[in-house]
Amino acid sequence: MSDLTMFKKLIIFLLTFPYFQSFSQSIELLDSNRKWILIDNKIEKKEVILQAYDSLLVDYNTLVLRFLPRGKIEYDYESTAEACAGVDFLDIDTDLSSWAYNTDNQVFTLTLKGGYATLDGFKFKRDYQIERYGERAFILVKVKEYYFTDLEKLARKEERLEKRD
Repeated sequence: MSDLTMFKKLIIFLLTFPYFQSFSQSIELLDSNRKWILIDNKIEKKEVILQAYDSLLVDYNTLVLRFLPRGKIEYDYESTAEACAGVDFLDIDTDLSSWAYNTDNQVFTLTLKGGYATLDGFKFKRDYQIERYGERAFILVKVKEYYFTDLEKLARKEERLEKRD
């Protein structure tokens, strides 16, 4: 068997090996040139589904995310219509939010502070496994939660305590 044939077989094996598939998928998701649509903006409630950006998928108030170098997160809203009153807008405090990816165990860590029409609704830190979700989407499957703090609930509790004093 020639060296070239052996090399081709090795490459095919590596590309089909689950570790390398998962790693290459993660690299695609975390490419700072890619934009992702957050499918459900209730990010604190369930697993996170990110669809590859396509202008045809932009409806009204579509949250678009990018994972930038050094753990930075960028987001914006795009819309095909006028903004609708009463829609829950997820605001993210980008100065206090970040991401990290551990290539050794293939764990994506998301630290997020934000809320709906506020930057002080909640904060959390979670580990996720990145899995393919169809051909053009990923799902972040929660594997560990370090903390989840409902900042609005804490503020209401403090307000009640102040009223009692």
